[in-house]
Amino acid sequence: MCLKLGRIALWTASVLIGGWCVTATGAVAQVSARLGIRIDSVAGYPGEQQLRIPVYLTDLGDSVAAFKLNIFIEQPDIMIFNGTGMEMIDTSGTLISGWPTIQAHSLSGTGHDLSIVAMASSVPPGTRVPCIGFPPPPDIPLIKLVANNYDIPDTTTDRSAMIFINLNTDNVQFSTEDGLLIGVKLAAVCDTSWFRCDAWLPPPPDSICLQWSRVSGPPADSIIIDTSYVTVIDTELVTIIPGAMTIHPCGDANGNGFVNILDISHLINSLYRGGAAPVLRETADANGDGIVNIIDVSFLISYLYRSGPVPRYI
Repeated sequence: MCLKLGRIALWTASVLIGGWCVTATGAVAQVSARLGIRIDSVAGYPGEQQLRIPVYLTDLGDSVAAFKLNIFIEQPDIMIFNGTGMEMIDTSGTLISGWPTIQAHSLSGTGHDLSIVAMASSVPPGTRVPCIGFPPPPDIPLIKLVANNYDIPDTTTDRSAMIFINLNTDNVQFSTEDGLLIGVKLAAVCDTSWFRCDAWLPPPPDSICLQWSRVSGPPADSIIIDTSYVTVIDTELVTIIPGAMTIHPCGDANGNGFVNILDISHLINSLYRGGAAPVLRETADANGDGIVNIIDVSFLISYLYRSGPVPRYI
């Protein structure tokens, strides 16, 4: 159910949600409500394809009927989003499953960034489905990103790629069912213009200027300070937690990014002493036969101490 809270009317320019929901005139209403977004951190192996990376709403102070998110990869040599269009996201089992208007594309066309725009109503208006109520369910993602890992060698030391959202209104826009922006505020922007007089009317000097020139700063004879207001993210209300993709080398059973005696110990504990399971089954399967068992322990011992073959994926 989408409830409605009290709103604060503030004037600024018209508002866009991914090019849609444009207000007719210059007046915009905003709501001072909390908004929290968290990108999950996931683990994968080299060359793994179409991994799902959930993005969650961790806090929400009003209903959501439309949103825009721009998401970026900090280390583009580690991973890439799957394609450059709708194949970059998965809406099944998410908070926007069934929404009639969903678009996804790569901003740069490279697949190393992703822009998502979604609305609970169709464009042009016609179909409308329930919006996201609040508080949001903690175990259902807002959206799932689809990513592919590069087949990086096991000798690569930096094996993690941060997945992040820049906290500004170009990259984060959430709107209520009434078209109000969530978690934003007005900020004053002062534009100072400096002028120098090129020709004074005599006498007396320095009283009436006949010709002004605009200069970059002092020395100058006059200044004009123009204050305007822009919509910005209210960082006291909005929080974003970035995620990461970490690619583990084959044989890395404990998930610390290295293959050593600790992985042998982790496998033995997991198989025979009730210890924690390997971080990834694929990385624990050192001999690549599709099964994690004592043979993988022997394979790692041979690789580390007897110049045996290198661990390999299936």
